[in-house]
This record gives sequence, structure tokens and C-alpha cells, in this order.
Amino acid sequence: MTGSAARDRWEAEYGETGYEPNREATPFLVETLGSEAPGLALCLAAGAGRNAVYLATLGWQVTATDISATGLQWLNRWARECGVDVESVVTDLVSWEPGTTCWDLVTMVSYLQPAFFPAIRRALRPGGLFLFHTFGPKQLEQGWGPRSAAHLAEPETVRSAFQDWELLRFEEGVFPRGDGRQEGVVRMLARKPRRPGR
Repeated sequence: MTGSAARDRWEAEYGETGYEPNREATPFLVETLGSEAPGLALCLAAGAGRNAVYLATLGWQVTATDISATGLQWLNRWARECGVDVESVVTDLVSWEPGTTCWDLVTMVSYLQPAFFPAIRRALRPGGLFLFHTFGPKQLEQGWGPRSAAHLAEPETVRSAFQDWELLRFEEGVFPRGDGRQEGVVRMLARKPRRPGR
């Protein structure tokens, strides 16, 4: 899907009459990051902001990116309701650069772009965390969600991109969602080495 097609698709979804965003943070993010000391966080493809706002309530200074301006409008509205600040950036990640050694946490949830992994490696500070949570091949066993291989993370592709980092969690499986459904995902929490060669 091209950038303009993706933008149109998400603009239509977030702008649909009666649309109400999911406000429940991803359970994997909640269980793995709840005890981490907050710092600077970057939420990629943040959508309507459920994870970005959650992190901000924990004290993280959050920047959220998404291709949909309407999605980020939902995020900004919710952040105001919660009394937190989240910087939002409308951008297509295909052509966006997150900087070098400037983030303590980067999240990629319900989004897949392996070509962006090298940028994430550069963007995190030593000791920083990358949280990944995206549909994998086991999602095909479910009766909903993406069916195209282009939208399903290959576990070894994800693992190999960060094999020299500390993999605090790496799992492929079927897990419960807050809405009662099951989802087949690849999920990972990886820490960038604190020193070169470590």
C-alpha cells in the first residue's frame, strides 16, 4: 500500500461517523514497561494514541507519529482530557528520520516496516528499549485481521535485526486481547547495549 493509499485508508477510518477509538493500552506494553523509569519515548504509527497517552500518564515525554492527521487529533483530544502532553507529528515513516541516540524508548505496535529497524537502532540511546508488537503468521489462524503476508511479521526477521541486543522478551504466539478476541502476534522487548560491544 502506497503512502497516499495508507493515509486515505486511515483518514477514512478515524473520520468515520460514530468512530470511537480504543483507549486500552496494549497489554504487552503495560506489563513490560510499567516498572521502567520514564524518559523520552517515541511511538511510531501511534494512531489514536492509546499507548502514547498511557506512557505520558506514567511520566514519559512522548512524541507520537502517524500518517493520519485525524488519528492524531483523537490522540491530542484524549491527552488533554488526561491532563498530559504528547507531541504529535504527522508523517509517513517511509521518508521520516527519527534522529540519532535521542530516545530512551521506541514503540512499534500494530505496524510493520522492517526497513525502519536500522533507523530505530540508530535512534535509541545506549540502554534504550525497543518494544515491538505486531501481527504474525499465527494471526492467520484467527477469523479476523490481516490476511496478507506483507502485514504479518516474520519472527526471525524481527529477531535477527536485534540479535546483538539484549532480548528481554521475545515471543510468537496467540494471546488474549482486551476486547475478548485472540490475536496471533510477534512481540519483543529489546535493550540496546549500554556500551559498544556489550
